[in-house]
Amino acid sequence: MNKKDRQLDSINANGVLVRLSKVGEENYASLTDIAKKYGEPSVVISSWMRNRNTIEYLSLWEKLENPNFNYHESVVIRNEAGLNRFFLSPTQWVKRTNAIGIKPGRGRHSKGVLAQEDIVLNFCYWLEPTFQL
Repeated sequence: MNKKDRQLDSINANGVLVRLSKVGEENYASLTDIAKKYGEPSVVISSWMRNRNTIEYLSLWEKLENPNFNYHESVVIRNEAGLNRFFLSPTQWVKRTNAIGIKPGRGRHSKGVLAQEDIVLNFCYWLEPTFQL
Protein backbone atom coordinates (compact mmCIF):
# COMPACT_ATOMS: atom_id res chain seq x y z
CA MET A 1 0.00 0.00 0.00
CA ASN A 2 1.15 3.54 -0.62
CA LYS A 3 1.03 6.74 1.43
CA LYS A 4 -2.64 7.33 0.58
CA ASP A 5 -3.47 3.97 2.16
CA ARG A 6 -3.79 4.05 5.92
CA GLN A 7 -4.91 1.91 8.82
CA LEU A 8 -8.33 2.97 10.12
CA ASP A 9 -9.22 0.80 13.03
CA SER A 10 -10.59 -2.62 13.73
CA ILE A 11 -13.99 -4.17 14.35
CA ASN A 12 -15.21 -7.22 16.18
CA ALA A 13 -16.88 -9.58 13.71
CA ASN A 14 -18.36 -12.70 15.29
CA GLY A 15 -15.76 -12.60 18.04
CA VAL A 16 -12.81 -11.91 15.72
CA LEU A 17 -10.83 -8.66 15.74
CA VAL A 18 -10.62 -7.59 12.08
CA ARG A 19 -8.25 -4.84 10.96
CA LEU A 20 -9.71 -2.18 8.67
CA SER A 21 -7.89 0.02 6.18
CA LYS A 22 -8.72 2.81 3.78
CA VAL A 23 -7.26 2.28 0.30
CA GLY A 24 -7.86 5.40 -1.74
CA GLU A 25 -11.56 6.07 -1.24
CA GLU A 26 -12.50 2.45 -0.54
CA ASN A 27 -12.83 0.62 2.78
CA TYR A 28 -10.90 -2.64 3.04
CA ALA A 29 -10.75 -5.30 5.75
CA SER A 30 -8.43 -8.18 6.46
CA LEU A 31 -9.66 -11.51 5.10
CA THR A 32 -6.72 -13.06 6.92
CA ASP A 33 -8.03 -11.91 10.30
CA ILE A 34 -11.50 -13.29 9.56
CA ALA A 35 -10.15 -16.59 8.22
CA LYS A 36 -8.05 -17.27 11.36
CA LYS A 37 -11.19 -18.33 13.22
CA TYR A 38 -11.81 -21.10 10.69
CA GLY A 39 -8.34 -22.57 10.20
CA GLU A 40 -5.11 -21.73 8.43
CA PRO A 41 -5.93 -18.38 6.75
CA SER A 42 -4.19 -19.10 3.45
CA VAL A 43 -6.05 -22.42 3.13
CA VAL A 44 -9.43 -20.90 4.02
CA ILE A 45 -8.99 -17.99 1.59
CA SER A 46 -7.73 -20.24 -1.21
CA SER A 47 -10.67 -22.62 -0.66
CA TRP A 48 -13.07 -19.69 -1.06
CA MET A 49 -11.27 -18.64 -4.23
CA ARG A 50 -11.57 -22.14 -5.73
CA ASN A 51 -15.34 -21.75 -5.81
CA ARG A 52 -16.87 -20.88 -9.18
CA ASN A 53 -19.47 -18.63 -7.53
CA THR A 54 -16.66 -16.68 -5.87
CA ILE A 55 -14.91 -16.15 -9.20
CA GLU A 56 -18.18 -15.01 -10.77
CA TYR A 57 -18.75 -12.56 -7.90
CA LEU A 58 -15.20 -11.20 -7.99
CA SER A 59 -15.36 -10.85 -11.78
CA LEU A 60 -18.63 -8.94 -11.64
CA TRP A 61 -17.37 -6.65 -8.87
CA GLU A 62 -14.18 -5.92 -10.81
CA LYS A 63 -16.07 -5.38 -14.07
CA LEU A 64 -18.24 -2.76 -12.35
CA GLU A 65 -15.48 -1.05 -10.36
CA ASN A 66 -12.24 -1.51 -12.31
CA PRO A 67 -11.83 -0.14 -15.84
CA ASN A 68 -8.48 -1.97 -16.19
CA PHE A 69 -9.84 -5.38 -15.20
CA ASN A 70 -8.88 -8.22 -17.54
CA TYR A 71 -12.34 -9.75 -17.92
CA HIS A 72 -11.20 -12.19 -20.61
CA GLU A 73 -8.69 -13.76 -18.20
CA SER A 74 -11.36 -13.98 -15.49
CA VAL A 75 -13.51 -16.05 -17.89
CA VAL A 76 -10.56 -18.43 -18.39
CA ILE A 77 -10.22 -18.71 -14.60
CA ARG A 78 -13.98 -19.19 -14.11
CA ASN A 79 -14.03 -22.06 -16.59
CA GLU A 80 -11.47 -23.93 -14.46
CA ALA A 81 -12.95 -23.03 -11.07
CA GLY A 82 -14.23 -25.98 -9.10
CA LEU A 83 -12.10 -28.58 -10.85
CA ASN A 84 -10.05 -30.77 -8.51
CA ARG A 85 -6.82 -29.49 -10.03
CA PHE A 86 -7.85 -25.82 -9.78
CA PHE A 87 -5.99 -23.59 -7.35
CA LEU A 88 -6.02 -19.79 -7.18
CA SER A 89 -4.32 -17.57 -4.64
CA PRO A 90 -5.18 -13.89 -4.13
CA THR A 91 -1.79 -12.97 -5.64
CA GLN A 92 -2.48 -15.07 -8.75
CA TRP A 93 -5.94 -13.50 -9.11
CA VAL A 94 -4.51 -9.98 -8.98
CA LYS A 95 -1.61 -10.73 -11.34
CA ARG A 96 -3.73 -12.52 -13.91
CA THR A 97 -6.69 -10.12 -13.97
CA ASN A 98 -5.33 -6.77 -12.75
CA ALA A 99 -7.89 -6.91 -9.94
CA ILE A 100 -8.12 -4.10 -7.39
CA GLY A 101 -10.72 -5.47 -4.96
CA ILE A 102 -8.24 -7.78 -3.25
CA LYS A 103 -4.86 -6.67 -1.95
CA PRO A 104 -2.57 -9.62 -1.15
CA GLY A 105 -0.28 -9.01 1.80
CA ARG A 106 3.43 -9.06 1.24
CA GLY A 107 6.16 -9.33 3.79
CA ARG A 108 6.41 -10.18 7.41
CA HIS A 109 4.58 -7.13 8.70
CA SER A 110 1.67 -7.09 6.26
CA LYS A 111 -1.96 -7.05 7.37
CA GLY A 112 -2.53 -10.18 5.36
CA VAL A 113 -4.98 -10.32 2.47
CA LEU A 114 -7.17 -7.22 2.38
CA ALA A 115 -10.41 -6.99 0.43
CA GLN A 116 -12.90 -4.25 -0.37
CA GLU A 117 -15.89 -4.26 1.97
CA ASP A 118 -18.36 -5.79 -0.53
CA ILE A 119 -15.93 -8.63 -1.19
CA VAL A 120 -15.38 -9.11 2.55
CA LEU A 121 -19.12 -9.59 3.01
CA ASN A 122 -19.19 -12.19 0.25
CA PHE A 123 -16.33 -14.02 1.99
CA CYS A 124 -18.12 -13.88 5.34
CA TYR A 125 -21.38 -15.18 3.86
CA TRP A 126 -19.47 -18.07 2.31
CA LEU A 127 -17.88 -18.87 5.67
CA GLU A 128 -20.94 -18.73 7.86
CA PRO A 129 -24.65 -17.95 7.21
CA THR A 130 -24.91 -16.14 10.56
CA PHE A 131 -22.94 -13.24 9.04
CA GLN A 132 -25.96 -12.54 6.81
CA LEU A 133 -28.31 -12.32 9.76
